[in-house]
Amino acid sequence: MEDSENPVSENDIDRGEVKENTESVEKSKSEIPTFDFTERSWTTDFVLTVEGTKLHVSKAVLSLASPVFDTMFQSNFKERSCDELELPGKKLNDVIEFLRCIYPNTFTHITSDSAAKVLPLIEEYQVLQLKPRCEAALLESISEDTAVEELFRLLQISSLYDLKVLRERCIDLASCRSQKEVDEATRQVQPPAEALNKILANMIVTMKERIIDLETTIEKISGENKKDIAKLKKTNAELAEEMELLTQYLSADVRNIKDLKLDGDCNWKEMQVVLLINSSDNCIKSEKEVDVWDVPLTISASNSQKGNREWIRIQIKNNGNKIICGFKGRIMIVNRQPRGLNEIFTFDDSMSFCPYVDMFLKPRYDAMDLKNGFMIDGKVGLIIQIFMSEPLRTRQIENVLN
Repeated sequence: MEDSENPVSENDIDRGEVKENTESVEKSKSEIPTFDFTERSWTTDFVLTVEGTKLHVSKAVLSLASPVFDTMFQSNFKERSCDELELPGKKLNDVIEFLRCIYPNTFTHITSDSAAKVLPLIEEYQVLQLKPRCEAALLESISEDTAVEELFRLLQISSLYDLKVLRERCIDLASCRSQKEVDEATRQVQPPAEALNKILANMIVTMKERIIDLETTIEKISGENKKDIAKLKKTNAELAEEMELLTQYLSADVRNIKDLKLDGDCNWKEMQVVLLINSSDNCIKSEKEVDVWDVPLTISASNSQKGNREWIRIQIKNNGNKIICGFKGRIMIVNRQPRGLNEIFTFDDSMSFCPYVDMFLKPRYDAMDLKNGFMIDGKVGLIIQIFMSEPLRTRQIENVLN
């Protein structure tokens, strides 16, 4: 007998089988039941009451999944003889999600959101086999673009529930961010101290590596540019000194800005500056220029006479137009001794027409006396933190005054 006019090839049969199998799998997934715990059935023999709603469950399923429930149902606890248990303080949706995760006939995909909800219940009832699924879901939710605040929240979760892989991943991602991003995130979410210390240590290592790279680059520069080389080496040496000073700053309790009482209704920007004072100079002069909210500021340290003694003096000047803003901050003289105490000075100008600071910090002799611990390698280190609210410009000031 001859073949039909439109014969079916083996490839067509294969493709048809694949399509049929795929559709079958998808159909089977959609047909997997989602257990309605609010309905009683012949498989249920116990009730969990959450937020006034009765959830009908099986003691056998709970006992197989949770050693806590297993002990509860076999011991002399009252739950062994009663048919109902109230769970005060629990959220109904969280408990239902938890039950769906442990019931064998329900298909539940754990997401980062659901993981955060069920982890407290997993920990409380020791359903440890679900922890890897939750950790995997949380790991999938983060990347190099994840906000530092979110990484810090996940670090809190990883610390609470001992999720070691998640903890290390969050630390690695946060360590790649700038110090400014980490500082801003710390004000919003406080990560575990151990994790924060590791992040800061990683950032210092990265800074050291950059210094080494810079030194390597300097050595490769042509000898014709000796002046530029000398300038680069000086910049590199200053960077190394600043890094050493910042290392002590990171371990000091100057990150806490609660004492500055920043107005929550204002937008604030922070600027951090390091000044190094050379004790061998008869006339002290250390100065840096920075911009905050596009406002040019000059921050300088000098020696100045006050009474019959010579003092270290700090001045912060606005070099631009008149503005109105909140202007607060602190100045710290870093003590280089292992157990030495830093000296901290604060300034607060809640509504300034022209930000200006002029402070006499400490007699020069006291600051540079070796026994007091502020000087190392012939230099005294100062860290200046400035917080400025978003300013009103000249025209805005005229409108306010009128």
